[in-house]
Amino acid sequence: MKFSNGFSRRALVLPVVSIFIGGCSGEKEAIWALNYATVSNSNDLIEGVHVWTFFDEDWDLTDNSYVCAVVQHAEGTSSASPDGCPGATHSFNWTLTTISSDCPDYLEGNPFLTDGITGGCIGDIHPSIIDESPYDTQTEGWYILDENDEVIPHGFIYPEALDLDETVTDEPWENGELLKLSPAWAWAL
Repeated sequence: MKFSNGFSRRALVLPVVSIFIGGCSGEKEAIWALNYATVSNSNDLIEGVHVWTFFDEDWDLTDNSYVCAVVQHAEGTSSASPDGCPGATHSFNWTLTTISSDCPDYLEGNPFLTDGITGGCIGDIHPSIIDESPYDTQTEGWYILDENDEVIPHGFIYPEALDLDETVTDEPWENGELLKLSPAWAWAL
């Protein structure tokens, strides 16, 4: 599957999405990226923070492989569930606006970072990652919507309070609780 700006999907340990972005000489080259978010839904308005974090070729999720990050404000609305979102319980459209970055211009300015993911839906956890679910009964699948409104499995969504060992309500999406959108897929550059 090809996205605009050269993005495409391929497999690594977990499925990976591939992009081509050239680096500048002398800089630590970004080879991998993760995107994740923390959002809340209140009165059908979605708001939160979305982050792209880039890593070098020795990616091991430590500070040693960190290259840079782009922090974005996520704002949008709940929407009708798109076709192709398995077991959809909720969906949303959002606009991503960069608010902070320590990335070089060629990376921070890539249009895919703001326009490539137009929203998402929440539904059944994709079968290929079901065993990785962080919280069995309180985790749902996170699917992204690309610029063509294609539904693509991407990871998990669950109440952030679970990471803090706090109690959550029965319907966190409806109650404005902070929800964590955690990737199970990485982007290869």
